[in-house]
Amino acid sequence: MSGAKPWQIAAIVLGLLGGAALITLNALSGEKPVLVNELFLVDVETGQVFRSAEDTTLIPATNPATGKSTLYPVAKVEGSWVISSRYIEDIRRGQKDIKTFDPSTGKVTTPSPEVTDLPSR
Repeated sequence: MSGAKPWQIAAIVLGLLGGAALITLNALSGEKPVLVNELFLVDVETGQVFRSAEDTTLIPATNPATGKSTLYPVAKVEGSWVISSRYIEDIRRGQKDIKTFDPSTGKVTTPSPEVTDLPSR
């Protein structure tokens, strides 16, 4: 560091100290991340909700009762099942008559609050 000026050395030291402080605060604070080990899917034709415990699930998933690829991911939001906006356009292209959810909000109308477990592969 023969050509470094004192202010440059101070800037490097302060940057390293600040980085170390941020890493320490991040490691010691807050809640730990929660790993999800299940995925909820809704049949866009019937509104039936399924739970998958598989490590990987292809989207759209296949409904075991009908054999059709009509299962899309949903999440519980304020007490209602909601389809992610990322899938709504795909569903619109594949389904002509959508009656199980509102395409503008993704909110699903389910005939039953019951969740069915998908069989393991």
